Amino acid sequence: MTKVIAISSPKGGVGKTTVAANLAVALSTFGKKVIVVDCNLSTPHLTYYISQQHHKLTLNDALLGKADIKHALYQENGVMYVPASSELNDIIDVDVAKLKKNISRLVNPEMIDYVILDSAPGLGREALSVMEAADEIVFVAQPLEPMLEDISRGKEVLKEVGNKQSSLVLNMVRKAKYEVKQKDFDRLTKTPVVGSIAFDENVIKSVVARKPLLKFKPNSPASLDFMDLAANMLGVKYKKSAAKSFMKMFEAIRSKISL
Repeated sequence: MTKVIAISSPKGGVGKTTVAANLAVALSTFGKKVIVVDCNLSTPHLTYYISQQHHKLTLNDALLGKADIKHALYQENGVMYVPASSELNDIIDVDVAKLKKNISRLVNPEMIDYVILDSAPGLGREALSVMEAADEIVFVAQPLEPMLEDISRGKEVLKEVGNKQSSLVLNMVRKAKYEVKQKDFDRLTKTPVVGSIAFDENVIKSVVARKPLLKFKPNSPASLDFMDLAANMLGVKYKKSAAKSFMKMFEAIRSKISL
């Protein structure tokens, strides 16, 4: 069965695209076939996080009826993805109401395990169309007090598109005194926290390199957290301590070989 998951947030700048791209790579590391779709038509960024390719066809072409969305599929770093166009002219006449129908074209229970939708921020038409197209919603938030209200508002809006399962990923976690603890986020938003991603400067470096963090620095704190998040979603065991030791050994062997 193909599961369609929306990565959403009522607030911009919380790291949705980072989560979408690296969750896709983490799931693929566990052997799952994954497609990630850039549904942020206003300000698309997914390709900076996952690819260095040039893209002839995009999600915009599919929404405009110029191409089948399957022809806008590309593959890199172990996942398939559908980019959105960065050209302003390609937003004109795009009908986001057609998103759900196009996403359904990617659902293939025999070939694809997950379709991950990287949503536009906020709670406007773009974001709502992503919620409508998804089977479940994963909200992304930083562990700060104002975000509690944002997630609660997001869940209220979610009711407009049906009774869909939702969960929460806390991103850029520094474990500072001013941050809201995970258990309190879970309790106050009545939304299960399925992952906590450490603040990690390697994320910025990976974007500059145009590679997913898990490929750029697989043993970094956030990379291990993304693997833990994927394991939680799959319901499988994953020990970050053991994985970290293995990655250190792998890096040491690789460095010796390169010498």
